[in-house]
Amino acid sequence: MPIRWMAPESIMYRKFTVDSDCWSFGVVLWEIFTHGKQPWYELSNHEVIKQITDGILLTKPTECPEEIYNIMLDCWHLRAQDRMPISQIHLNLKDLFRKEEKESNYIEVIE
Repeated sequence: MPIRWMAPESIMYRKFTVDSDCWSFGVVLWEIFTHGKQPWYELSNHEVIKQITDGILLTKPTECPEEIYNIMLDCWHLRAQDRMPISQIHLNLKDLFRKEEKESNYIEVIE
């Protein structure tokens, strides 16, 4: 099982839902902003389980914008029902992309 990407309820009770997928999505975002580091790379699987079930979260990657890390944190609430719905995460990411696009100094060369 991919322990490092699993939500607490998936680890503890083998419960897999859209909410546990949301948790995993937050971990994938973390991987992207660490340029592919394995989550909890310094820990064994047993240590990872302890961290997750104790509510200890992955730290903010160095090059990660605060807005993106906040989305990760919204994915990582211990109680599944407290996590942001994936549809809202999608909207938030679209809004961030649009904001970044407007503020960008780059010229789009390919349409």
